[in-house]
Amino acid sequence: MLTYVYDGSLEGLFTALYEGLFSGEEVAEITEDRRYTPTLFSTAKVIATDPEKARKLRRFLRKRLSRQAFQNLVYCYLSESGMEKTILSYIKLLVSPGRKTGGNSPAPTRDIMATIDAITETAKKVAYEVHRFHGFLRFRRVYGDLYYAPIEPDHNIIALLIPHFTARYAGQKWFIHDRRRNLGAYYDGRECRLVSGVEINSQLAASLQGENTGIEDEEEMLCRELWQEYFTSTTLEERRNEKLQRQHMPARYWKYLTEFEPVNR
Repeated sequence: MLTYVYDGSLEGLFTALYEGLFSGEEVAEITEDRRYTPTLFSTAKVIATDPEKARKLRRFLRKRLSRQAFQNLVYCYLSESGMEKTILSYIKLLVSPGRKTGGNSPAPTRDIMATIDAITETAKKVAYEVHRFHGFLRFRRVYGDLYYAPIEPDHNIIALLIPHFTARYAGQKWFIHDRRRNLGAYYDGRECRLVSGVEINSQLAASLQGENTGIEDEEEMLCRELWQEYFTSTTLEERRNEKLQRQHMPARYWKYLTEFEPVNR
């Protein structure tokens, strides 16, 4: 069995998909290098990232697939669910000769339906998490005029959050920090760029735990406390439904929500 091993980047995946589509090789698995484990029954082939092949495949897919289908592929990659081989199978289904020429395609088999369902359902989960963070993300003003928002999403969605927040906070400097992946999106008021290897200092880490470290001014602290008081005052104990609350706002997202933070000042 042949296993393609790539570097984990999106361009690396498109390079591996290009090889899987056009090399004529029978690929049993596609995996990024950090997840690859050699076995006695598989042969690894390292796929070096080739920007030109990645560009050709993107251009090819944009011509052959609908906008939604192409988006599904990218979202499945960002899901970090190990779906690379499924993505290859999905592409092969969508660019099959029957579809290209408009001929009659055979009735879908159970495997075909499973592939389509896996791609669409995973893409929906990623899109839903993006939608959730449009409402769940909380900025705090630190170091003067910088607004900082820590998150730990299930999927690698930070790039998908940029359009919404650049439009919503176009006149502010902000930094969205994916602490699970050490990734960040920094907007300087004009343009946004992604950065990797992001670590926070001990002062900011202590502030996230509710300590008064001095990096947030009095106005910011007051706004946060007022929001917490508002959240508490509008909660009707007789109508409290924690099960329903968790359905709409899962507990794994509470960590960085201002209204759930302790006030240890």
